[in-house]
Amino acid sequence: DASRTYFFAFAQVAMGVVSSYNWASFPFDNLCRAEDNLFGNFTAITRTQIESVTLIFEESEDITVNASDTGYKYCQQGIYRNPGNRFPAIPSSQPDGAHWMTDHQEVVTKVFGWASVAVLGYIFLKFLWVFCLKIRSIFASDYEARGDVQGINYSDIEAVSAYIPQVSTRVFAYPLIATDTNSFDPELFDWADADKDHEYYDLTKDADEILQNIHVTATNMFSKVAHWDPNEGSIMT
Repeated sequence: DASRTYFFAFAQVAMGVVSSYNWASFPFDNLCRAEDNLFGNFTAITRTQIESVTLIFEESEDITVNASDTGYKYCQQGIYRNPGNRFPAIPSSQPDGAHWMTDHQEVVTKVFGWASVAVLGYIFLKFLWVFCLKIRSIFASDYEARGDVQGINYSDIEAVSAYIPQVSTRVFAYPLIATDTNSFDPELFDWADADKDHEYYDLTKDADEILQNIHVTATNMFSKVAHWDPNEGSIMT
């Protein structure tokens, strides 16, 4: 129950938030189209230096950038790493001057971004509701009776099975009774030995014999069973 309440709730939040950031960060190359494109003839110089030797290799290459070419610049596509509005991951969270989302991507990102907010809000309200129920259970009972009154007295049932403390053992064919059998009607047992009565399995009798030399009785050492006999109009304890 705890796993269903907490683990799966956090898993849903993680899935919604991470999915929104993944859609917002696509295509993960940290390149944005440059608004001010430089065009003309340029020379790219590459220098390679070997540390163990003082030699420096230098290579140059002429590059021509036409006015019709598309220029790119570096931009951080991880919205959660950019300053400013980091949550939710929606198109408006892109930094100023750095836009990499396509029109279709902005639609999908907006859906996933606000969906992550909805999931987060739903889980928060769910936890708040569970918390309020736990607080309410401290001060108010939530017990609801089930079933209908059948109008049949318990004492009128032919076969009854009351809760009587018993200890099962392999030594005896029937369980040992951990209470005084003289305090209630034997009819409350759901078993009976054809050769011996229930008093034979009464542990309080054995305890009285063992403890008689130290003047301790078994009265306060075993469970007590109380039985109200409606036919006799008295209570047996």
